[in-house]
Amino acid sequence: MISGTRMLEARGLVDRSRIAAVGHSYGGYMTAWLISHQHFWRCAVVADGAVDWTEEYELAGAGNLAWTRDSLGGSPWNPRSASLYRTGSPITYGGQITTPTLILSGTSDVTVPIRFLDIPGAYHMPQDPIQLELFCRAIYSWVVGYLGPPSHAHT
Repeated sequence: MISGTRMLEARGLVDRSRIAAVGHSYGGYMTAWLISHQHFWRCAVVADGAVDWTEEYELAGAGNLAWTRDSLGGSPWNPRSASLYRTGSPITYGGQITTPTLILSGTSDVTVPIRFLDIPGAYHMPQDPIQLELFCRAIYSWVVGYLGPPSHAHT
C-alpha cells in the first residue's frame, strides 16, 4: 500500500494535504497498522477493525478464537506464538499514532468487540439503512473535517 501511494504521489496523483486511511474489518486492522507505522495521513477511520490479537482470541464471539489461533500458530500463552500476538497487534504501537482517528463499531458486533461510536443494535457491518447511514455519515464527516470537502478535479 505504501509503495503504491508513493508511486501515485510521484506521478502527481496524490495530494498530501488530502490523504486519509479508511478501512473496515480487516481493512480497519490494516488502517490501524498503517497509522501506527506511517505518519503522513491527515486523518483515519478504523471501522470494526481488530487492533489487539489477544483481545480477538479472548473476547470475539464469531469464531475468531480458532481463526486467530490458527493464523498465529497457537494461543497468546503459547511461547512459540505469544510474540506474534504482541508484534502483530496495532495496539502495541498505539503510542506512535499521530493521526486523528475515528474508531467505529456496532454495539452488537461479536466479531470485533465495541470500541467508541455507539450504533445501537448494529452488528459487524450495519444492515439497517438508518444504522448504515449513521455509520457512513460518521466516516464521511470525520474525513471531510480533516481533508475539506471533496474536490471534483479528478473525477
